[in-house]
Amino acid sequence: MKKLIIVAILAVSLTSYAQDKKEMPHRDKTEKKSPEERNEIKLKKMTSELNLDAKQQKEMADFMAERSKKRESFRAEKRAAHKKQMDKDKEVMNTKMKGMLSPEQYKKWEASKEKQHQKGTHHKRHKEGSPKEEMKK
Repeated sequence: MKKLIIVAILAVSLTSYAQDKKEMPHRDKTEKKSPEERNEIKLKKMTSELNLDAKQQKEMADFMAERSKKRESFRAEKRAAHKKQMDKDKEVMNTKMKGMLSPEQYKKWEASKEKQHQKGTHHKRHKEGSPKEEMKK
């Protein structure tokens, strides 16, 4: 009897949890906001929650803008470092492939890589209609 009650409670709680997830508002990925817009929203929320006066709002807005700039520069540096590492890895791979394959095989391999690049199959995450695809056309 106890087991039946526990199973019933568990089933009800799981069902209600699943329903809560479905009812949560989903943020559209195309609805990304600029750093300035995000800062403005955060500032309004903080102003209402903390009752900030005009001077505090100004200081907070300046601080948030500075912080956003630092964050963006960090991301740019991280992207550049990642690209540099990927380029190094690509060179290592090409060198190893040259060593493993005959000159004829290497040419075929490079041709197949270029063919894949032209088709766009090397990046499966890019879908038709994406901004990058539109720019190519």
